[in-house]
Amino acid sequence: MSFHDEQRASVRPADVGGAAGGELERLRGRVAELEAQLRSVYVDRMHLLAALAADPVLNPRLKTDPTGLPGYKTVLYLTDPDADPGEGQISFPIADADLTLVEHVPWATEGDPHAAWDGTGKNFVLARLRNLAQHRADAARAMGD
Repeated sequence: MSFHDEQRASVRPADVGGAAGGELERLRGRVAELEAQLRSVYVDRMHLLAALAADPVLNPRLKTDPTGLPGYKTVLYLTDPDADPGEGQISFPIADADLTLVEHVPWATEGDPHAAWDGTGKNFVLARLRNLAQHRADAARAMGD
């Protein structure tokens, strides 16, 4: 299973072969609306990830995933420095259209330990992202004491 197998989703109707012309056009219009909404949410998420990736403590890296979906072959890796070893990697596919948002992130070199996918899927990545937020909040509170 590749990294992107966990990321794939589709909003296209599975079977519109029997739909009449007007109904087919209505369905195509609806699919276009849903794709635009999905893209909007994705871009919002990308701005937040770009901000996180500006923090060098998170060891941000970009790496190409040759098995990725067309238009999404770049992966952003972040590492929670406060997580247990092997438990802090957070990775997200980046749309080619959004690469300018992360142009400040260095590209991984061969063998870079901060850009080696650990096989975790979406649920683990999201749990790690929540843990990162908690670790950062705890550190900020500790600095205020």
